[in-house]
Amino acid sequence: MLHALSGNGVVLSLVTSNSYENVRRILNPKNMDLMVHHQCGTSLFGKPSRLRNILRKTGIHRSEAIYIGDEIRDLEAANTENIHFGAVSWGYTRADALIEYSPTEIFSCMDEIVKKIAQQNAPTDAPNDGAPLS
Repeated sequence: MLHALSGNGVVLSLVTSNSYENVRRILNPKNMDLMVHHQCGTSLFGKPSRLRNILRKTGIHRSEAIYIGDEIRDLEAANTENIHFGAVSWGYTRADALIEYSPTEIFSCMDEIVKKIAQQNAPTDAPNDGAPLS
């Protein structure tokens, strides 16, 4: 999924409370290297500032970004920063609980993420710099 998104020009970034070492081990170095920016070891309630930091560093406008996650705290962080939120149905929080908070998108598999995000990132008359992802 990450390679497909990156190959379609999507700017990938990561905000997580997990440690850098754990994330690198889970994603493997080749996938981790696709991340333009990563903010690991974020406090559980420090994600909004980290999202803001990534948007500033990438120059991506918040209206062009989507933060994909599996927790209500992720959704709340995206809402705090006025960033679209994509809820995944296979993570920490049950999908029906996330749906109650009206995420922008709901993804039931990784292929849906690729299809939707790559489609939104397809070349148009105006350049699109991509979107940071969780």
